[in-house]
Amino acid sequence: MKPITQLKRLKQERDALEQRLIQVQKMETTSQLAGGLVHDFNNLLAIVVGQLDLVEEKTAGLPEIHEQIRACKRATEQTAQMTRGMLAFMRDQSLHPVVFRPDETVGDLLQLMGQFLGRGLRVEASHPRGLWTCEADPIQLQNALLNLALNARDAMPRGGRVLIATRNLHLDEAKAAALADAPPGDYVVVSLSDTGSGMTQEVLAKACEPFFTTKPAGKGSGLGLSMVRGFVQRSQGFMRIDTALGRGTTVELYLPRGSGPVKTRRRTAPHTKLPPVAANRESILVVDDDPDMREMLMLQLKKSGYAAFAAGSAAEALDSLRQRPEITIVFLDLVLPGEPDAKELTRQVARDMPHVKVVHMSGHPQQDAVDHAGLDPGTAILEKPFDREALLAAIKRARG
Repeated sequence: MKPITQLKRLKQERDALEQRLIQVQKMETTSQLAGGLVHDFNNLLAIVVGQLDLVEEKTAGLPEIHEQIRACKRATEQTAQMTRGMLAFMRDQSLHPVVFRPDETVGDLLQLMGQFLGRGLRVEASHPRGLWTCEADPIQLQNALLNLALNARDAMPRGGRVLIATRNLHLDEAKAAALADAPPGDYVVVSLSDTGSGMTQEVLAKACEPFFTTKPAGKGSGLGLSMVRGFVQRSQGFMRIDTALGRGTTVELYLPRGSGPVKTRRRTAPHTKLPPVAANRESILVVDDDPDMREMLMLQLKKSGYAAFAAGSAAEALDSLRQRPEITIVFLDLVLPGEPDAKELTRQVARDMPHVKVVHMSGHPQQDAVDHAGLDPGTAILEKPFDREALLAAIKRARG
């Protein structure tokens, strides 16, 4: 090999490594930002859910209003799941695959998609009879479809049509080899098609690269298709894109067929039962630096028959506990400013007030919250947002 040729090759390898390092650094920074946003966003959702519980109780006997409230609750719950699922992908955390019905998962998403896409876009779905179940993380599938829908919206500035379709597909060895060299087997194909501008072959070749985008600065992260492909590959599936300028784009997600029982979906009860009132005026302390969150939790607890007190910091909480020995349960947010922090408050309570039980709350997902606060791996976290039913269940668990 000539010295000049060898130098060129070494330079190309060095440039490739530098680009990879830059991408890794960008992903790490994005992951940290996403973690903070998820925490703050879930805090806000927790306030919304709690206030909806209170409004629902005040409007007893008005079924139409209750149905609207339940729709809002379903939307907040699904939004929280999406943000957590996106954070899990950004941090390369494990998926939670289950066997589910993809047509039902798509149906749940359609209720929200119209709000995200805005006017001028028609969203439709098509599902065949006898559709198989598939095995993947349903929340991540919804995240993927939402990412694809937002791309479709940007490709149709004057309006258009988005179609989400599903179908069964059996791949024998010959078909699998011809189709992106995929593993043979049974798949459920979930596709999203638009009537937008489409992509050139040059753009398509880079479309799934992290941070690649054709959108103006500030209008896109360049992570959408990369995240979608990563989810599908980690689900033991694969992705194909069919596109051309002037005729729109179709993205097909091939997910493995499910085997075993379908996971039961959580449904909102048609008539919400009022939570039981506490048998005695047990005293509970709420520790959270967000005043709206404190107020909402105190209202929830008082409505359920508890004596509720509040503190905005760990230092205030320690003063309250010393002045009010009747307090037996503390609801403690794990992200508190100043010193002592939540971890130190937990330690002091366990050492000096063993009769007081601490219920940890966080806008971060379970594992992130435990790691952030340096708690024991098995520590239970009440994840925000939560409704009054979850709040009262946490009290019951704290009592043992």
